[in-house]
Amino acid sequence: MTNTRARRFASAASIIALSAALGSNAFAQETATPPQAEAEVVVVTGIRAALQNAVATKRTLAVISETVSAEDIGKLPDVSIAESIARLPGLAGERIDGRVQRVSIRGLGPDFTTTLLNGREQVSTNDGPRR
Repeated sequence: MTNTRARRFASAASIIALSAALGSNAFAQETATPPQAEAEVVVVTGIRAALQNAVATKRTLAVISETVSAEDIGKLPDVSIAESIARLPGLAGERIDGRVQRVSIRGLGPDFTTTLLNGREQVSTNDGPRR
């Protein structure tokens, strides 16, 4: 009998211990709220005004011309003004020693082209024969 009581007591104690261990409430871990990120500043730049100015300049001239403003030249990654001018549509740059030395209208030689910078004619400094 003592043996039966001891078994019952041991069984009851183990059931109580298991129910206490397994029957506890489960709590979810609270996550920390992330700090508010500052809004990124987005800067939009355009070329609309530059295009409008170029069209207005072309309309006022009596001859066919292609123009580029100093502001537009500053935005280009070119080393010289000749390279910037060679980017204009219908023009080609003749490279000598890796740099644009002469600018010509496509299909015509450089002798038929006049390049003006602030109203003054730009001439080539190359005295050698043409290649």
